[in-house]
Amino acid sequence: MALLTLGITLFSFQAYNQNVMLSEKESALEQSSSLFIHLADNYLKSKSSNTGSNAFIDRLKGLTDSEYTFFRPANTTLSPAPRQGAPLDQEALTSLTGVVDIVSSTLPENESRQLRDQLREVTPSKLATAFTVSTGETEYLTRILTFNISSQQAIITIIQKPLPTLLASLGSLPILLILALALASSLLAMVIAYLLGRNITAPVNRLIGAAQAVQQGGQHWVGMAYLSKSLSLERSDELGHLAAAFNRMVRVLEEKEQMQNLLGKVVSREIADELLQNEIKLGGEERQVTVLFMDIRNFTGLSEGHSPERVLNLLNTCLNEASQIIEQHHGVVDKYIGDSVMALFGAPLKRSDDTHNAVSAALAIEASLDALNSKLKQSDFKPIKVGMGISTGNVVAGNMGSLNRLNYTVIGDNVNIASRLEGLTKQYGTPVLVNEATKKIADRFLYRVVDRVQVRGKRQFTTLYQPLCDRENVSQSTNTLLQKHQTAITLYSNQEWGKAQNAFEELSRLEPDTSLYKLYIQRCLQFLDSPPDKEWDGVFHQNHPDSSSLSSSKRPLNDDSV
Repeated sequence: MALLTLGITLFSFQAYNQNVMLSEKESALEQSSSLFIHLADNYLKSKSSNTGSNAFIDRLKGLTDSEYTFFRPANTTLSPAPRQGAPLDQEALTSLTGVVDIVSSTLPENESRQLRDQLREVTPSKLATAFTVSTGETEYLTRILTFNISSQQAIITIIQKPLPTLLASLGSLPILLILALALASSLLAMVIAYLLGRNITAPVNRLIGAAQAVQQGGQHWVGMAYLSKSLSLERSDELGHLAAAFNRMVRVLEEKEQMQNLLGKVVSREIADELLQNEIKLGGEERQVTVLFMDIRNFTGLSEGHSPERVLNLLNTCLNEASQIIEQHHGVVDKYIGDSVMALFGAPLKRSDDTHNAVSAALAIEASLDALNSKLKQSDFKPIKVGMGISTGNVVAGNMGSLNRLNYTVIGDNVNIASRLEGLTKQYGTPVLVNEATKKIADRFLYRVVDRVQVRGKRQFTTLYQPLCDRENVSQSTNTLLQKHQTAITLYSNQEWGKAQNAFEELSRLEPDTSLYKLYIQRCLQFLDSPPDKEWDGVFHQNHPDSSSLSSSKRPLNDDSV
């Protein structure tokens, strides 16, 4: 509508410009012609003062914005006109069809030549009035006059005014008036369009804003109630129905998100997603999972002398630190058991590096104890130690419990082994113990063999390993320690008790805080007094009260732990 109004206005302006302003253009050119005649007379009267023609031309150009060009027939002499500045007669017009010389011009040379060529096509009807001529890229309002330079001779004078300049000088006021009217009409049309469209665009924009807020995620759910309330449009058309449907959708999504957030506080986020996305039913599937058990050592002694509230804060601080590290390594906290944590790597989501992540998480928890103990010291708590057992193997993962209450977890022999390994860390004084399957898969770490045992409730023997560090970050001192450790283990396996005792004593001096070597020194002293059977391979039976119980297994204890 605004464009139509502007088009009609411009068309009206064009008609006005052609019919009303034409006489004003010719009047402006007539003024330039009169000025030229006056200056020409003065020039001729003062010619004896040696004023050159160039000075005359410069003065003309300086007083007006017109262009002046002077022509002279090359093969004939043009007779003077009856009066100075008279229009060109028929005889003079005929001379323009022949060879014409350019006496002088304020136009560029190429444009003055174009003008000369165009004048040859001038008809007699144009001699008494102004007409338009285009030279170069400019259109001029043109008039032809006679300039008597003496009583016997005249030359042809062309006076031109650029049309753009004429329009700017003569038509500025009408143009501004018309443009103002056009602008006012356009604004009026836009206001009317706005008032008509607001009834539609405002609800649509509110719908778009609410949909974008929903798309941005869970942090916007607090604002969803306000958004849905603001979209309760009191209208019965299609937009009203759409807003009502959107409100219903938002309420359903809000309820689902609240349920997911609640589940995320009870179980891990991954398990919550698994429960919400799939059909909830009892049962599970067999898969390979790496299970990690972590326990805070002597938690009862640590909490002694503190109020229950402070003990709970201590427990939450420790478990929160461990849980964050586990989740950073893509593990899932399955459950908290008192002061213990059970974590899964490979369920419900499986990754190609689950076992590596489990070992890396355990080492990270071990490394975080110094900073954690510094924080606990400020609250007057004693330093804590942890023990972690890691086992990799097949388990059954799924929903377990009753039809009314179930829990996503894993069960199987591998879970029991991880729990037993965590318990054995107390006996060997090592922060982390892993089984052989874990060591084989997570091969980017450096391990040392700890012992071979028959864990409680198991008939098969289990080799225990302690992960030390990433192979890429191993130091020379660690390599040296591992070589000495392997030498001592080999002597112990070969029943060379005296040499083994000396080797473990040297290791104990290198690592005085490692109780593992004190345990082996004690065994060597006992076997010196009471040697075992020659077929003994060093397997320790966890379920036997004697820590030096023997076994007839043929597998040697020493292992290439590097």
